[in-house]
Amino acid sequence: MFNCWPWGGAGVAQTWLSIVVYGIPGNNVCVKKTTSQSEAYHIWEGGEQSCTFPTGVTFKWNIPANAQLRPNYSFVSTGTNGYKVFDGFKDDHGAAPGYNYHSCEKIYYYI
Repeated sequence: MFNCWPWGGAGVAQTWLSIVVYGIPGNNVCVKKTTSQSEAYHIWEGGEQSCTFPTGVTFKWNIPANAQLRPNYSFVSTGTNGYKVFDGFKDDHGAAPGYNYHSCEKIYYYI
């Protein structure tokens, strides 16, 4: 789960993104939120949520509201794609692969 900000400069329409990525960004990205409001990212925590990829596969998770208070790399919840259950962990907000002219940071990951 990534939050991404635009590369564009002044005078260019800018969009902030919150995305769910399976593997390396490409055709395996589910866009959870887009906004023109600076850094108004999707709230990943606080209840059951899901995102459906272009392939039709839906990934579901339920991250607790206080998960960002936990230490980096600590377990936060499980998630499922309907075929397999994955363990989810808080990430360190480090750099993630870029996506569609955006720089991204890692918020959570599931393995």
